[in-house]
Amino acid sequence: MFRSWSRSHAASLLRIEVTLGLILTALIIGLHFLHLLHAGGFWRDETSAIQLGLMPSLSQVWSHLNFDSFPILLSIVLRAWSGLGLQSDFSFRILGLLVGLTVLPVLWWNARQLSGSAPIVALLLFALSPVTLRWGDSLRAYGLGIFFVLLFLGLTWKLIQRQTRLICSVATLAAVLAVQSLYQDAFVIGAICLGGLVVTLRRRNFRTSGLIVVTGIPAALSLLPYWGLVTRAREWNVVAEAPIDLPRMAQVLRDALSAPNDFALCLWAIFGAAALLSCCFLLSKPSSPVAGDDTDLGCFLCTITVATTISYYLFLKLLNFQTETWYYLVWMAIVAVAIDSLLSRALRDHWSLTLRLGFAVLAATLLLPENAELARTRMTNGDLIARHLSQVASKDDFILVHPWFSAVTFHRYYSGQAKWSTLPPISDFEVQRHDLFKQQIERNQPLRPVIEQLERTLRSGHDVWVVGYLPFSMPPRPAPHLEPGRQTETGWRGGPFMMAFGMEAAYYVQTHSLRIEAIPIKVSDPVNSYERQRLARISGWQPDPRSGNAVVLGN
Repeated sequence: MFRSWSRSHAASLLRIEVTLGLILTALIIGLHFLHLLHAGGFWRDETSAIQLGLMPSLSQVWSHLNFDSFPILLSIVLRAWSGLGLQSDFSFRILGLLVGLTVLPVLWWNARQLSGSAPIVALLLFALSPVTLRWGDSLRAYGLGIFFVLLFLGLTWKLIQRQTRLICSVATLAAVLAVQSLYQDAFVIGAICLGGLVVTLRRRNFRTSGLIVVTGIPAALSLLPYWGLVTRAREWNVVAEAPIDLPRMAQVLRDALSAPNDFALCLWAIFGAAALLSCCFLLSKPSSPVAGDDTDLGCFLCTITVATTISYYLFLKLLNFQTETWYYLVWMAIVAVAIDSLLSRALRDHWSLTLRLGFAVLAATLLLPENAELARTRMTNGDLIARHLSQVASKDDFILVHPWFSAVTFHRYYSGQAKWSTLPPISDFEVQRHDLFKQQIERNQPLRPVIEQLERTLRSGHDVWVVGYLPFSMPPRPAPHLEPGRQTETGWRGGPFMMAFGMEAAYYVQTHSLRIEAIPIKVSDPVNSYERQRLARISGWQPDPRSGNAVVLGN
C-alpha cells in the first residue's frame, strides 16, 4: 500500500512511472534499429553460427556442433529463418534484431509478475547497456538464452502463487528452451529452482516444491545428448583454454557493467546497494498476509542472485576460457531484474518513488547519447576487406589471413580468384576448427607450404596481401623456436603458437620483399575491436636477406 499521500496522487505517480518506462523502452528500441542499420557484415563468431546452421542437414549440424559454443536451438532458428527465403546479411540482421528486442517484453512481464510496476531500473541497467544491445542482437544465442531464462524466472514466481497445469507446462518448456540456447542457462535454471524451493519449503508447501523440481528435470535431461559433443570438444579446445581467476573475472565483469562509461557502473553500485537494503527491509517485515508475500519475494530473489553468482563462477571456472563481456549477459539480466523488483516492492512511498523516477530520468539523459554513438559500431570490417580484395587481387597474387580464426569471415565474403591461406594452413573455414589448428601445431614446420607460396608469389613479381596483422618490427626479429605442441603440466597454449607463426611470416617477408604498404579501407563507422582488421600489400623480391629489409609504409 502507498502511504502518506492521496490515492489520486499515488495513481498519478504510477502513471508517470509507466509513461517513463514506455518512453525509455521506445528509446531503447530506437537504439536497436540504429544498431541494425550500422552493424554491417558478420564477424567471425556470427559467421560461424550462420554457416553451421545452414549446413545441408541437421545431422551435419549436430556433428559439427562441438565446434560452436552453444546447443542446437540457435541453429534450428537460423535454418527456419533461412527456409523462409531470408538469407541475405540484412535479413539475418533483422532476425538478430527481433531476438534482441524480446528482452523488452520479458522485462515488462517479469516486472508485472514480481512487483506490479514498470521495470525502470531493469531497463536502465540491462536493456540500455551497450553490451546487451550489441551482443544480444548478434547472431549468437545470447538473446534467446536471456529471453527464456527470464521467462522461466517469472513463471516460477507465478507457479509459487498459482499452481496450475498450464503454468507448470509453460515453465517446463521455457526451461528446456533456455538450456537449449545456452549451456550456462542450466546453472541459472538450477538457481531459480533453488529460489523457488526456499520459498515453498518456508511455506511448507511441499506440493509446489515438487512442481518446481518437475519444471527443471526435463531441462536437465535434455542436455544428456550433448555429453559426447562436450567430451569430443575437450580434446581440441585445450588450445583455447587459459588460466582464469577471480580477479580476471571481476575485471571483465567491471568492463561489462561500466559500459558505456563509469557512470553506468555507479548505477549498478547504487541500485545494487539500495536493493540489498530493500531485501533486508522485506525480510524483516512483521508477519502479515501482505508482508508475507514481500518476504517471500525477498527470499526468492536474494536466493536466486546469490546462487546464480556462485554457479556462474563455477561455470566459468569449468569452462576455463578467458572471459569477455558478453559472457556475463545472463548474470546481468538476472541481477538487474532482482534489483528492479526489490526496489519496486520496498520503496513504495511518495518520496522514494519520486526520487527513483527522477534519478532514472537523469541516468537515461546521461547514458543515451554515448549509447547512441556505440550503437553505430560496425561488427567487422573483414567483409569490406574481402570484397576489396575480390576486386583488386589478381589470380596470381596470394592472400594471407592471420590470425587463422578470422578466416571464417574472409571465407564468407571473398569471391576473388587469388589463392589464400592462413597461418598455419587450415582446410575448413565453414566454422572455427580449433581441432585442425591443434593438428597443425603438433606438426614440424607447419608453415612450410605457406612460406613456399609466399616465395613463389614474390619471385614471380606478384603481390602478397596480408589480412589481419603480422608483427613487423624494426629491425626484423626472428620468431622463437617452439617445439610441436603437446600436453604439458601447464596444459596446451595456442596463443604462443599464433604469435610465433605471425613472427615467422613477418620476418620472412621483411627480409625477402622490397616493400610493405598499409592499404586503408574506408569505413564510416567505428569497428568492433574484436574484428578490426588491417590490410597490407607486400611486393618485390630479394633473395639475399643481407641485401636489406623491406620498406614498411604506413601502420
